[in-house]
Parts: sequence; C-alpha cells; structure tokens
Amino acid sequence: MLLLSPWETNPRFILRNYLLHQAIEELEKGETALFEKLQQALREPYSDKYDEFFETRPGWATQKAGCSMLSCSS
Repeated sequence: MLLLSPWETNPRFILRNYLLHQAIEELEKGETALFEKLQQALREPYSDKYDEFFETRPGWATQKAGCSMLSCSS
C-alpha cells in the first residue's frame, strides 16, 4: 500500500484574504511582484517553494475590513 504524506494530499498554499489585499494595494501602485508570485503559488499549491506565505495572519489584518475583521457569518 502506497502512503502519501499530508503535503502530497493537502495543499501547502491557500490564498488568504490579507495576501490578496496586499497584492491589490501594490497593484494600485503599479507594483506587480506580489500578485505574480501569488498567481504562481496558486498554480503550484503543493509546492514548498512558497513557505513565505505559510505564516500566521499579521496583526494589521485583524483590523482591516475584508482581511479578517468580519466573520463569514457577518
């Protein structure tokens, strides 16, 4: 029986609201690097190349609407 590791069956990268919010703010300034990196991470969600996105939500995101300030049931 072939056993797969959790990283082979569950994606390491899941797009978070605060990451998308940061990318949109940068795009509005004409900067595309973060947006392009997020696109690549979405194409390869099982890869360990994007560990920089594998961290807890920053404190500022708890107070910003659209990032985590509101719950899904709000």
